[in-house]
Amino acid sequence: MLWIGPASVAGTTTGLYACGPCLRLLADQIIAARMGSDTAEGLAQAHAPPKGRHRRTA
Repeated sequence: MLWIGPASVAGTTTGLYACGPCLRLLADQIIAARMGSDTAEGLAQAHAPPKGRHRRTA
């Protein structure tokens, strides 16, 4: 797990962590958005969620 920064949702802020496969997926989505293919449908079709179990930390 890698800390990737703070996340704010509904007035609450906490640390945001990602595993290797999720981090690669996020990086791919950022690159796709910068290249102009950032429609929600296009990203959903291009990227399947990582398989396997994800460790949760408190």
